[in-house]
Amino acid sequence: MKNLTCWLFLLGCAGASQASELAASDPVAVPSPVDEAKLRLQHWLPAQLDWLAQQQCQDETCDAVPVSFSEGQFEPETTRADQTILILDTDGMDFMATLPYRHRVRAYLEFDAVLGHLAERQAEVTVPAYLQELYQRLRQFRQSDALHGFIPAAWLAPLQQQIDRLSPYAAMSYTGHGSIALGYLAEHNPQAEFVLTLLPDFASLYQAEFCAADIAAFRQRISQASAHFRQQVLMQYDVEWINFSAGFDLQRTIQMSAQRLCQTPFTLQQQQQLLQAYQPFYQMLFTHPTALAVQAGVVNYKPGQHALDTLAFAHRIRAGFYNTGTQLSSLQSDGQPKPGQVLPALPSYQANSLDVLDVLINFSFRGVGSRCEPGRYSYQIPTDFGMGYEALCSQQTSWAAPQVLSRLIELKVAQWPNLSAGPQLFTELKRLLTPQLCVPNELAGLQPCKLQDPLQYQQHQVFSMGFLQL
Repeated sequence: MKNLTCWLFLLGCAGASQASELAASDPVAVPSPVDEAKLRLQHWLPAQLDWLAQQQCQDETCDAVPVSFSEGQFEPETTRADQTILILDTDGMDFMATLPYRHRVRAYLEFDAVLGHLAERQAEVTVPAYLQELYQRLRQFRQSDALHGFIPAAWLAPLQQQIDRLSPYAAMSYTGHGSIALGYLAEHNPQAEFVLTLLPDFASLYQAEFCAADIAAFRQRISQASAHFRQQVLMQYDVEWINFSAGFDLQRTIQMSAQRLCQTPFTLQQQQQLLQAYQPFYQMLFTHPTALAVQAGVVNYKPGQHALDTLAFAHRIRAGFYNTGTQLSSLQSDGQPKPGQVLPALPSYQANSLDVLDVLINFSFRGVGSRCEPGRYSYQIPTDFGMGYEALCSQQTSWAAPQVLSRLIELKVAQWPNLSAGPQLFTELKRLLTPQLCVPNELAGLQPCKLQDPLQYQQHQVFSMGFLQL
């Protein structure tokens, strides 16, 4: 158990020894609340590991039981009301919303095709019985803790090892696109609370208007849905931050929907007009006066294909990425190159999209799958069960958005902790996110430093609050 103690402190045994020596030589040193929480967890974990070690699975289901989202509840004492994040995504959030992060989820919504408006999502997942019991134990411990609950997934890695023994393949059934955004934001913003909404499939919801290429009627339907969304989500829950790891474009939104839903093909002009009919939804999301949105940006930008991504919205930040492998990015904390260094190279499919990207962040890994080699400051996400961290060895703008949003929240807390959400705050945040300091060549003037590396400089709340150190 000595090794477990050292690992929990994320310092190694040598680091723990040094910390003890420093504390002994400094009689006025007082443990921080975070250090006290680590110590309490250290005393709590062995009993849980012993209990898990006694569990056995007779078959692959491990006495599976259903768990619904409605069985849990939001615990407002664990969060800050000025860090309400709307995650608008496609799928994959059910498990994390129902078990690991249920106490931080205010609502989980989706468009109901029958009702024609937003409704509560009846999320339910089936998990091994021991896993349901483990989350109950973790919740009880968290509720008894003075911090009211933020326990980084990294501190729980020994539990993950036991879960891997009991259910080595179970996690595969719980993952999805939305799980990455939710997991990253929950782990890197300890005080954030969440409103989760599945991205509406307007072509399916309004199939008659879509397949008839009735542009006016289809746009009117989306406008009405957008007005409901503003009222039922942005205003009802006082949303201040939006993570939109998705988007509407010609191929995925129009052409693929037409193949799936309609009998008659569209002309190119009809396709472009149908795509423009989605604009009211963007208008609602990206101009709301008290919400700042980060959207996954474009890969391989083509003006006709990505017409909605070229539009200027005051409260939208379009996120992209680059990758320096296992090497440091050569950037300073504000995005300027270090003296004598040059800007990192961009992959071709992001370099050709730079005009419609506002900020690009470093993923810092090389290789794929089992051969993935993360850098020291690589993009890390919680495991599928929210117990431990692992490198994200996949490059998508969908995963860039949560890191950019986490950086914005850190900026807000550090620079303007008492400034209310609104245009003034958002203007300042965008200015500091990509300051006008970079000179790409001798002829160009100062331009925004679009390339940033928040993880290299630990520019997220989970680091500045002392929970983790890379």
